[in-house]
Amino acid sequence: MNYSGKRRETEKQEPRGLKGIRKEDKVGGKRKNRNPAALAAQKGENMIVENLYGAEGIKTISKGEGARKIKGVFCCDMLSVAMSKAPAGACWVTVVSNLNTLAVASLTDCSCVVIAGGVAVGEDVKAKAESEGISLFTCDEPVFE
Repeated sequence: MNYSGKRRETEKQEPRGLKGIRKEDKVGGKRKNRNPAALAAQKGENMIVENLYGAEGIKTISKGEGARKIKGVFCCDMLSVAMSKAPAGACWVTVVSNLNTLAVASLTDCSCVVIAGGVAVGEDVKAKAESEGISLFTCDEPVFE
């Protein structure tokens, strides 16, 4: 930048909407989609919970019902909102990792829960997810990645 704060024409500017994305995530200037559900949808396939087992960047905590169909993705961190708005059969992505999260997932009949942002899952939550048959996953990516 020059002293006036304006960019020189020789300085390259990142394309709008791609700031903060790692270079390895870009293909031909566009963002590479690493989301298993989105990739399955692009191929015209139905996404099931079992597809998330062993998926890149996703750690399985509790297997639950692997044959359940994922009908969409719901991102929300407020349990009261999720309780009233989460559609049945959705893959719920949140950073809230406690027993109440599992209660809301059971109440709303979510197909699975993904705890995002690298948030740790306690032993009590793992045990409850196993006993209730709730598919529970963790990932290091932020909620909207």
